[in-house]
Amino acid sequence: MPSDAIFELRNVSKRFGSLHAVKPLTLTVPAGSTTVLIGPSGCGKSTLLRLMIGLIAPDSGDVLFEDAKLTKENLLTQRRKMGYVIQAGGLFPP
Repeated sequence: MPSDAIFELRNVSKRFGSLHAVKPLTLTVPAGSTTVLIGPSGCGKSTLLRLMIGLIAPDSGDVLFEDAKLTKENLLTQRRKMGYVIQAGGLFPP
């Protein structure tokens, strides 16, 4: 059954060596909403965004965009429907 979420993270986590960048997290971002990530430097905001758009893969859990799990096979197609602007500027790899 389709949800009203544009993004859904289900028990997503990410580590870099011994550092827990994102501890297990479940989050739903409703379509048409404005959502803000606020926190101190190093708390995982950028890592979370990179997980959401598929620039990095989670160590555990699932990232869904428009009710579809992000996979290697559908990542390029899904990214073409996303917008992502970072402070220093950047482009998706070809």
